[in-house]
Amino acid sequence: MKNLKGGFFLFFILTAAVALAQHERDNWYFGNNAAIKFGSTNPKPTVANDCAMKTRASATISDEVTGQLLFYTDGVSVWNKFHALMPNGSGLINEINAQGTLIVPFPGQKGKYFIFTVNATKTLSYSIVDVTENSGQGNVISKNNIVAQKISYSFTAVKQSVNNGYWLVTHSNGDVANNSFFCFPITETGIKPIPTEIKIGILGRNFGDLVSNAKGDKIVITHYADSLNAFAQVFDFDKLCGQLSNPITLHRDAKWDYAYGIAFSPDDSKLYVAYSYMESQVVQYSGTNFSSWGIAATDAQNLNNLMLGPDGKLYITTHDNSIPSPVIDVIEFPNNPAATCGYKKDALNLGIGRNSNFEFPNFINDTSKHFIDAPNYGITFSFTNTCLGDSVKFTIHSNFTADSVRWNFSDFACPPEENTSSLLSPKHKYSSINSYVATLDWYRCGIELFMAKRVIIVIADEVSLGNDTMVCKGDSIVLTPTGKGPKQLWSTGETTPEITVKKGGTYWVKVDNGLCSGEDSIVVIEHPNLLVDIGNEYSICDDSSELLKLDAGKGHNYYKWTPTGDTTQWIIVSKAGDYFVMVEDNNGCKAGDGATVKRLCDFTFYMPNAFSPNGDGKNDVFAPVFSDITDYKIEIFDRWGAKMFESTNPAYGWDGTYKQQAATSGTYAWQLSFKGLQNKQLRNYNHRGNVMLLR
Repeated sequence: MKNLKGGFFLFFILTAAVALAQHERDNWYFGNNAAIKFGSTNPKPTVANDCAMKTRASATISDEVTGQLLFYTDGVSVWNKFHALMPNGSGLINEINAQGTLIVPFPGQKGKYFIFTVNATKTLSYSIVDVTENSGQGNVISKNNIVAQKISYSFTAVKQSVNNGYWLVTHSNGDVANNSFFCFPITETGIKPIPTEIKIGILGRNFGDLVSNAKGDKIVITHYADSLNAFAQVFDFDKLCGQLSNPITLHRDAKWDYAYGIAFSPDDSKLYVAYSYMESQVVQYSGTNFSSWGIAATDAQNLNNLMLGPDGKLYITTHDNSIPSPVIDVIEFPNNPAATCGYKKDALNLGIGRNSNFEFPNFINDTSKHFIDAPNYGITFSFTNTCLGDSVKFTIHSNFTADSVRWNFSDFACPPEENTSSLLSPKHKYSSINSYVATLDWYRCGIELFMAKRVIIVIADEVSLGNDTMVCKGDSIVLTPTGKGPKQLWSTGETTPEITVKKGGTYWVKVDNGLCSGEDSIVVIEHPNLLVDIGNEYSICDDSSELLKLDAGKGHNYYKWTPTGDTTQWIIVSKAGDYFVMVEDNNGCKAGDGATVKRLCDFTFYMPNAFSPNGDGKNDVFAPVFSDITDYKIEIFDRWGAKMFESTNPAYGWDGTYKQQAATSGTYAWQLSFKGLQNKQLRNYNHRGNVMLLR
């Protein structure tokens, strides 16, 4: 077993409650143009005909509150809620095989989602979708980021006990049979490419499904092989540490081949496994360690993928002689024993021309609640009695028990054996008045939390907030007193070791360790906002030698213009564009302003007197040569006054045809109107003329 050892990362596990009103799975888009929708208030399934993809691998995500479709993918392309390809939504790396894609919310970044894929070279990659971009139609903002090699197509995600994060759980798919699981942590900073690796379970290569239960504390994997090698295994999953343990191989009769689909009942008490070759069986496992079993369904057709629906029913894809079927079987009461679970054949028809292509969309099955972040994830320590001569008592504050701890009191004047301790609540009498750094190494399942706190042994507390200082309006500063003790009380009412202030005023702090205390105050002066104004909008003609001066005003210590890079008070502008200046005064306070310089030039216009639309690429179209005109309209007439052509786009000229037939050679009359600047004055213009059509 390989574990990451992070000095300042800690996760703690609590009993997870099943979350209510989660609708991420309300829309299923999968297979060959197949779709099933479950209502958010009435989760009765209805078949839809708006799926834009044909695939085996698929994943779908809906809004967790409303159940509205957000997007879906086959791991190669990404379709938004309107079934249109997202920008940058094609060319994702995927094999389109089984569970080969999965959508996972980006922790702490609302509206962003990971799409994980595994391609033909067994490479695990991810892309990122932001559904808030493109006016709510979504955008693929990052694509095909490689995470790891030699990864199985089978993977799922389980919620971490803390941090609103996830574990991406998958299996190695190397050149030889193996039993390596990988657990990649997904946090608010992204996915960490160095996983926890656990070698556990039976050796294998050709894996079927990999799923978790609703609580996320069980992982199941199937091995898709003949009767000699087919198996299904259940593992305990530690959501704190990202580790699998306690492997249990489920009972299998000799005639049960090719273990594949897996699903838990809504209450997690039953486990269903599909053995999917020839005459297929869906076997229900229950009881302690899932040691009891019964046949829930037997069918001459092949039963493949299993998926628990939002309505609490279990859905089963089918095929016949490797041909996917348009019908879906259902287990009506999956919490019941196998004999009364209510297997219903052909319960749902996906419609003409649509089928599951063996697979439902891959979903996260863990519906347990995430836990809200807490400082140090709820782990800290405190101490009391820091006056000289008393024994300082150290106490760990935690929601769970450590495997082991090690204290170091940093009191080097005492005997070495007294300077450390492995007790959970040790005491130490410091040798003299001084400042010490007591450290705690806290261990659980290979994860280490390192904490350090300064212990000041005093006769009377000496507290200082430093000299009076200043803060720029809109900024903040951190006030930290010297002489920290276990208790602080600030004039703001806060009791933290330090505070952040944004306003001017007088602030004080009282430091109390129970016996010795002290206090200090500090005046914070708030400097007003800087004023900088370079105007809003200007206009020049950048075809000529016109220049414009943008001035940020005097009195600032530092100037920086964008995009020119100048550091002067003013700049000379000769081109249209957006300009921005940032200024800073002697106190370090900053302000900025921007202006837009628009192009405003006199128009140019020229009309040819002949053209020859003979397809030689020269003078084939009769159109004006122009610049800087608007409200354009041209009409062309033959000698009898019949309108041959009309356009309001000066870039779209007459190609010498009328009703898709070539017009005869000769003279044609034209008349046009447009608006343009002349000497910076906007005017209307009307012109008439003739043009010779030559063939």
